[in-house]
Amino acid sequence: MRKALKIILPLLAILVLYLTWLNFQLDHDFRDMIIVDIQNLENAQAVLVPGASVTKSKKPSPVLIQRLERALDLYRNKKVKKILLSGDSESPYYDEVNVMKDYILQRKVKPEDIFLDHSGLRTLDSVYRSKFIFNIQNMVIVSQQMYLPRALFLANHYGIKAQGYAADLGDASISLIVPAREFLARYAAIVDVYLLRKKPAYLGKTYSIEGDGRETWSR
Repeated sequence: MRKALKIILPLLAILVLYLTWLNFQLDHDFRDMIIVDIQNLENAQAVLVPGASVTKSKKPSPVLIQRLERALDLYRNKKVKKILLSGDSESPYYDEVNVMKDYILQRKVKPEDIFLDHSGLRTLDSVYRSKFIFNIQNMVIVSQQMYLPRALFLANHYGIKAQGYAADLGDASISLIVPAREFLARYAAIVDVYLLRKKPAYLGKTYSIEGDGRETWSR
């Protein structure tokens, strides 16, 4: 047993150090794909808005409002033609995507331009499904800047041309624990992609992002 541990523990240490290096490398590799000025963004098929928490009164959280407002900027400036809202709506008591849809609809987006992904349970799911369910080849991902390297890493892995549009717009409070959680989430994404080769929990019927988004509104 001791001999085995002498072999296993150094290998585990090397693996952890390698994953840690990859984790920090994401910031370097994808920093040029994160855009702050909308004028510097290339036009794309769609914007992907990953879900975030919503309130019991069915309102988007401040963090989610930042993402939605950035998506609206892209749509109004004709940088994208379609908006894909991806989040968790698995429970009848908690529904991110319809809260997002209602927020967007109130701001005069054409209903047919709004697509809903009800099974975006994780960033990996949202990014994977954007290509293999909604047939998006070229998109902008809107999220807070700290989350974008991981999302862009996943998009790159799945062969999607993607840009990140930073959604840090003011005083949406983020606790100190969030950066630590994001660091661990990057570990998970790297392991999921390279070691476990994970796919989303749900796939299902495919839709074309060039079509009518209202077809996706019901589950």
